[in-house]
Amino acid sequence: MKSSYLFILLFGITFVSLPAQNTFKRAYGGTGDDIGFSVQQTSDKGYIIVGATQSYGAGEWDVYLIKTKTNGDTLWTRTYGGVSNDQGYSVRQTSDGGYIIAGTSEVGSKGAYLLKTDSIGDTIWTRSFGDIGAQQGYCVRQTSDGGFILAGISWSAVTSYDAYLIKTSASGDTLWTKTYGGTSYDVAYSVLQTRDGGYVFTGGSWSFGDSAYTVYLIKTDAVGKQLWLKTCGGIRFTVGNSIESTSDGGFIIAGMIDSLGTAQSHQHSYVIKTDSSGDVLWTRIYTASSADRSLDIEQTTDNGFIFITWSIGSSGNSSLIKINTLGDVVWTRMYTDITARSVLQTSDGGYAIGGYTFPFGFGNAEVYLVKTDGNGIVSSVKDDGNNSIPAEYALHQNYPNPFNPSTSISYSIPKQAHVRLQIFNPLGQLIATLVDQDKPPGTYTVIWDAGTRSSGLYFYRIAAGEFVQTRKALFLK
Repeated sequence: MKSSYLFILLFGITFVSLPAQNTFKRAYGGTGDDIGFSVQQTSDKGYIIVGATQSYGAGEWDVYLIKTKTNGDTLWTRTYGGVSNDQGYSVRQTSDGGYIIAGTSEVGSKGAYLLKTDSIGDTIWTRSFGDIGAQQGYCVRQTSDGGFILAGISWSAVTSYDAYLIKTSASGDTLWTKTYGGTSYDVAYSVLQTRDGGYVFTGGSWSFGDSAYTVYLIKTDAVGKQLWLKTCGGIRFTVGNSIESTSDGGFIIAGMIDSLGTAQSHQHSYVIKTDSSGDVLWTRIYTASSADRSLDIEQTTDNGFIFITWSIGSSGNSSLIKINTLGDVVWTRMYTDITARSVLQTSDGGYAIGGYTFPFGFGNAEVYLVKTDGNGIVSSVKDDGNNSIPAEYALHQNYPNPFNPSTSISYSIPKQAHVRLQIFNPLGQLIATLVDQDKPPGTYTVIWDAGTRSSGLYFYRIAAGEFVQTRKALFLK
């Protein structure tokens, strides 16, 4: 299959004027590693996050469920699992106000895992599907009959690795299971129910396509019978990580494509728009770094799309990218403090990003929830209707970034403090002091003009009272 690809540099940003929205950043966890994989907004406008924890529970890893208020404050947390490894990859609120979780559980042998809770996280039932070999569950959704559809991967000595769908009743009893694939490695990462009551899933396949690991799209009927199969990527290494239905009856897929056609040497974010039959309408490649992939995508209320990318191998570089109906970039926001895994548009028109962070750039990970406004910006400002007072200290990412030759740097202070904002080169040498004076509470913006300095990475550091934070800025001539 031949496709046309559009390479886009993600540095042009357009601002849209929207009303004030609640924004925040919150970390959750203990003294061990704690990872967030999936976030959803709940009916009370709070958030539910699922992942895995080494801080709590009885196993090496346990499923970790966190319920928050609208502002990100914790309402309750729960852990689930045995004495071995259990991880939660996908969570959805169910029609009864509870939650359904998909993941992996090592009970005897590794198995795909479904866990149903009530509205306060107490377990109603669990199901493990691992009796024929090794399975993993990556995505779950509630179906129109009140049951659930689970997508993942299944291994057996006969068929090797196959994409795997499990349909259950509302009580978790298996109604049918189906595997899909050829003689090699095939996996389903994301599934949804279609308007005709069937299902469509995406993932990756070595069995089909033009000699490379390729995006894999399969449509089934209501009982899992395959109706059609489509691949996209040609000879290039591609994979589909997330699929959603679109308002025109088609599908949008987010994933990864390599830039050289040689396995995973250089990866870039990849978005595919199809019609209802899975035929490709357009594809786009988004190049933010030499190794990044898009993990989650959703259609927005303006019929565009929002997706999140993660820079592979980094300890916290992610981008939130807004595109229009044709895949053209509207704006992009880069975050250096989160390894993002999940994104959604919130009821106020902003966005919620779930993942994990390393608080000091190293050490143990913490579950991380970022709430932005409709432009992807996180501000510490609380608006009481009369004036704006920051809720906390913050040093914001400079804009634009990369820049040439000048960039804006904003910071917020919740109370009067002596502020020192300085620029350092990669050797740690001070090259500029932008602010060195007492400031009343507020949010401020200063401009740094790099002038004739050499292209490269620079660091800007704020010290305000006991608050100290450093961020990176990239100067490209």
